[in-house]
Amino acid sequence: MPLGAEVPEARCPAPRLDSGATAPPEARATDDSNDCLADGLIVGGEPVRCPRPSDARVRDLAVHSRALGLEVNARVLLPRADLAMPEGGWPVLYLLTGHSSTYQAWSCATNVQAYLADLPLIAVLPDATFAYDENDSYYPDKLSWGLTLPSNGMPSWYSDWLQPAVTYRDGTTFAMKARTFHLDELRELLVENFGANGDAMVVAGMSMGGYGALHYAADPSRPFVAAAALSAFADTELWAPELLPQLGLISAPTLARGSIQVVQLERGASSFSGDELWGPTGSASWRANNPRRLAAAGALSDLPLYVSAGQGSSRDELAPIARQLDGTLDIEEAAAFLTVQSTLRALEPSPEALTSEFFPRGRHDWVLADIALCRALQRTLLPALDLAVPDSLRCLDLLAPAD
Repeated sequence: MPLGAEVPEARCPAPRLDSGATAPPEARATDDSNDCLADGLIVGGEPVRCPRPSDARVRDLAVHSRALGLEVNARVLLPRADLAMPEGGWPVLYLLTGHSSTYQAWSCATNVQAYLADLPLIAVLPDATFAYDENDSYYPDKLSWGLTLPSNGMPSWYSDWLQPAVTYRDGTTFAMKARTFHLDELRELLVENFGANGDAMVVAGMSMGGYGALHYAADPSRPFVAAAALSAFADTELWAPELLPQLGLISAPTLARGSIQVVQLERGASSFSGDELWGPTGSASWRANNPRRLAAAGALSDLPLYVSAGQGSSRDELAPIARQLDGTLDIEEAAAFLTVQSTLRALEPSPEALTSEFFPRGRHDWVLADIALCRALQRTLLPALDLAVPDSLRCLDLLAPAD
């Protein structure tokens, strides 16, 4: 299908791509529109409309993935027309979103477009939760993220699942092969249609996306030259029993098999088991997908790496979070903090190219994600691409990392 083909009944049109080009996986873009609104953000339980930029550098794609057997979305942020393409093509920043957020989240909930405005690179923001209904708001009363796009589909955990076919609760059946889609199909699309340099890529993600950044960066065939894991669930075998009282799961510890299950149960999310994803806990497949074990095996040792997390509290006196918990703790950021610390211990002695920052008052929300992304760009991602940090790249000064 030509990239310029029209999309019937498009909910929120995006700028048209040049017609006549074809994408390695089929992709299409919608017509121009300057007054369209993206899906609503959830702030304090109330939907807030997020204006979709009319900037022609923002391209929304509907991509038919052969690996998934689904049409899925991705947003591409292009460089300014007056910036010169580096030799070999545009460097690429993969921005991976978290559980229950859509491809729009980074550009709606953070200042990423301002951060990248003067940089000669492409950013791609792909979906990682699939088969969701854009008309259905997912857990609208959940406040722990502060800002969350509605998404009620199947979270991929940035993996090719062991189970060959996944059936979602609405009856949709597809192959969960997110890794193949992101690293093979989407990469090919960017190279063929947007002039991307497939060998000059960096990856950053928050929450589930932070896990994805570590998971993808540890792949020996990776295209990434640096990675940033922000509030990541970075040790999928760590089970912290002290977290269970917050989840109301004291009587069901067998269900909390690792941080993945803790988060799934806490969110009341899509019904799937870890066995479908990576097999039984403790199996070879499960271990092979755990960033802590990958780090211990040296898979991340030669990579410029930025990791960050908050301590899950709005009060400094709650640090360190391993003490007796009280009701003010952000359970998801607490779990991220614990799992990141676990994976960092596996990296010891720390690689020279490792930067780690922890925010005593940081919570599992887009405010912390915004600050951490900006600092990751300055300290790790842009230097790895041999790009100078522009004077315009200024980070929000709302949270200070711990000394």
